[in-house]
Amino acid sequence: MEPRSYGPYPYQSIRNRKRINWPNGARIAFWVVPNIEVFALDSAIPGSTGKIPDVSAFGRRDYGNRVAV
Repeated sequence: MEPRSYGPYPYQSIRNRKRINWPNGARIAFWVVPNIEVFALDSAIPGSTGKIPDVSAFGRRDYGNRVAV
C-alpha cells in the first residue's frame, strides 16, 4: 500500500458506495474503543529531556490513562 494525501483507500463518493447491511437490519452501529497507551518507565520518551524518569513528559502523555479512563 502506498501513502497518499487522502489516506490508504481511494476516494469514493458516498452516493457511489455499496449499501452497508448491518445484522438484524440495524440502521446504526456503535463501537466503544478505549485508547489506552503504555509507556515504558525505564526508557526516554522521544522529544523529552532524556532524563529517566522524566516526570513532566510522562505526566503529559499519561493524562488520559489516569483521568479519562
